[in-house]
Amino acid sequence: MRECATPFIGDEVVLWLRGDYAIGDATLNRFFVLHFLFPFIIFAMVFMHLVALHYVKSSNPTGIDLPKSAQIPFHPYYTIKDLYGLGLFLIAKAREGGPAYVYTLLTSFYTTPEGRVDNRLFPGIKMPDALGSSSPGNQAAVDRTAREVALFLAWAADPRAEERHRLGRYVLAYLVLLTFLLYLNKRRVWQRLPADNPEIDPASTKASP
Repeated sequence: MRECATPFIGDEVVLWLRGDYAIGDATLNRFFVLHFLFPFIIFAMVFMHLVALHYVKSSNPTGIDLPKSAQIPFHPYYTIKDLYGLGLFLIAKAREGGPAYVYTLLTSFYTTPEGRVDNRLFPGIKMPDALGSSSPGNQAAVDRTAREVALFLAWAADPRAEERHRLGRYVLAYLVLLTFLLYLNKRRVWQRLPADNPEIDPASTKASP
């Protein structure tokens, strides 16, 4: 067996992964097991990461020892924040005219005479006024930010949309060209045959003794 690039343990690792000195059934079985187990391992690592964030909190490079009362818990604040962003992604992708809908939703907040923040598009909505569109004198900045957020959500919901559309146009053009070439080939093949088929001799259809 040839020497591996990793010194000392390279040969043993290769042998352990292969299960034999040559690639065979043992290698296929081991890689099948690895492909089956990897999603569960990744899920377990993500779960442990969330548990660590929940109990140990994230890193504190400044070294400030805050009391527990001054810390922001992971749930429900960050959970709601992530679900809020996911909901906007789904709105921008699932609805027809999703970016325009998101823009209208973000800029339709206003302050009622009672001092309560409401939304003209969805009266009584519990969604907070994230951009401050209900505050007077801030409409230009809110309009610009809402447009940027709507365009970003439309892109983030389907980052490869332009690439897929461009590829779809190429595929349609190829199919049209292929259909035209097949039609010309069909005419070229069938034009060699006589227009009227000769009559079949009944005697030739009888089975030979």
